[in-house]
Amino acid sequence: MSATKNPLLNRLHSAQGLSPSQRQIADCLIANMNEAALWGVEELAKKSQTCVATVVRFAKKLEYSGYLEMRKALVTAAKRHYGRDEQILQAPMQASATLLEVARRDVRNIDTLVKSVNEDLLQRVVKQLQASRFRLAIGDGVSALMTRQFAYLLINVGLPVQEGNPADFATQVGLLDSKDLLIAISISPYSQETLDAAAYARKRGIPVLAFTDSITRTGMPRFRA
Repeated sequence: MSATKNPLLNRLHSAQGLSPSQRQIADCLIANMNEAALWGVEELAKKSQTCVATVVRFAKKLEYSGYLEMRKALVTAAKRHYGRDEQILQAPMQASATLLEVARRDVRNIDTLVKSVNEDLLQRVVKQLQASRFRLAIGDGVSALMTRQFAYLLINVGLPVQEGNPADFATQVGLLDSKDLLIAISISPYSQETLDAAAYARKRGIPVLAFTDSITRTGMPRFRA
């Protein structure tokens, strides 16, 4: 597809004053123009070996309001490339069947989770949460959203929790002692800051309650409450 027929490609080629990281994003999009229409902001960050914040700043550098507007331009470009007869960017003909399959998979995943629950460990976790003098919950990136939700749920059952600041995890953990509890949440891609803070807490004898996305995940340290 020629650049003259693709406004986004024009912007990518003519963008001035890009940082090295932003140039990586531009090169990644140029090399994967059609596939990139299917990527979310986190996947583009991963593919270009940058970060979500850099992707968002890059989109604004190209004079889009944000990543979503830039992605719409990617979708438009991809549709022109594939033509109207292609189905790659269109909803499945049997959308209800697709949604049903997604629901079935979710049910299977929930069932697997329920079966994997260790009742003894769960009871010890509850006791630790109740007995702790102070609770600090930490998580970065996507995990920060889960941390905020978990803290909200605990507060609603009368267990106050302070949310950690990713820029200052070490200092906040340094204020805890053995009577307190660190709640660390990290799912793939794991936050090194969260892992380091949890390891630091364990080294200082502070109880750690860790949540991750797999019981057998080898890349995560195994903490116990």
